[in-house]
Amino acid sequence: WVMEQQPGPVNWAPHNPAPLPGMVRLWTWEAVAHGAEVVSYFRWRQVPFGQEQMHAGLLGHDGRDAPGLKEAGEVAGELSAWGSLKQGRASVALVFDYASVWAWTVQPQGESFDYFALCFSAYRAFRRAGVSVDIVEPGASLDGYALVLAPGVFSLGDRARAAFDGAEGMVVYGPRCGAKSDEMSIALPLPAGLSGVDVWVSFVESLPGAAPVPVRGGGTVQHWAEAIETDDPVLMATEAGAPVLVGERNLYLSGWPDDALWDRIVAHLGEAVGLDIKTLPEGVRLREIPSHRFLFNYGAGSALWDGEEIPAAGVLIRPL
Repeated sequence: WVMEQQPGPVNWAPHNPAPLPGMVRLWTWEAVAHGAEVVSYFRWRQVPFGQEQMHAGLLGHDGRDAPGLKEAGEVAGELSAWGSLKQGRASVALVFDYASVWAWTVQPQGESFDYFALCFSAYRAFRRAGVSVDIVEPGASLDGYALVLAPGVFSLGDRARAAFDGAEGMVVYGPRCGAKSDEMSIALPLPAGLSGVDVWVSFVESLPGAAPVPVRGGGTVQHWAEAIETDDPVLMATEAGAPVLVGERNLYLSGWPDDALWDRIVAHLGEAVGLDIKTLPEGVRLREIPSHRFLFNYGAGSALWDGEEIPAAGVLIRPL
């Protein structure tokens, strides 16, 4: 469920511009396409008093229809016309762990290390390439996934290890995956419990913004870097020759890639496991489920996809 979907300008941000016309519809469809069973708009009617009196509603202060109400109604009508939408398993799973949020908030080892941002950077890279991604918890079944991403899962319990051991597809660990015991001590060996990779971390660095590490072929490592020793094949390395991406059956990523490096990694992984990598127009995101394909244009101008125009803040829905 999406409990508080924005229906117009809000009141709590540093700046509160109005969403582009169509964005309330786009956000609603994006949630539905990803499996939301409820989208609840906050709020129904804008209040003329109190702390949040400038937060938009589906109705205005005076009770008249606000722009978001029309767009919410459009989605309701479209959902009725399309009927049920069957969700399915994506090709890629991203393992996200709330315990790791707490652990790395306690011991970030650098002011720019943020576990959520690390996971989000991986998610964004695959979405830029038109690949749908499922978010799963450690220990969830990994059956059916061609690729599993596990960045920064601080400690691997028995369930998580068993799931990784039994994964049908390739698992990409790191950085900081398996770095701690469940009591926040350094894992020995470091990292611990990573199936299918041969890696030992000798030391780590947290990198200031002015000191990214260039990688051969393009892109940089930022925020976090690990010095690793390995007998696995080195697939990507820094310009100084330090391993960045290593492995064969499963892979280990020893640093936090910038967007350019992530795009290279996604292209490499896509070729390795047979993902359908796409070149999307700027600002366009794609989501596929067994029954439909959705394209969302987050850009301020129109975009073309497969000969069809998607207006700014527009949604293109096609059955598969």
